Amino acid sequence: MANEVYIFDAVRTPRGRGKADGALHVVPSIDLVVTLLQALRDRNRLDTAPSR
Repeated sequence: MANEVYIFDAVRTPRGRGKADGALHVVPSIDLVVTLLQALRDRNRLDTAPSR
């Protein structure tokens, strides 16, 4: 049986124009997404451990 899960929350991430000399040009986009998902986990006290 499949369970559907919905998370309703808002987390802002840094954004910019992607300039080669911009403040975030050295930050990989995956790092921004990981930070966003960690914030959602922590703010909502989600158990993200794999189920057995």
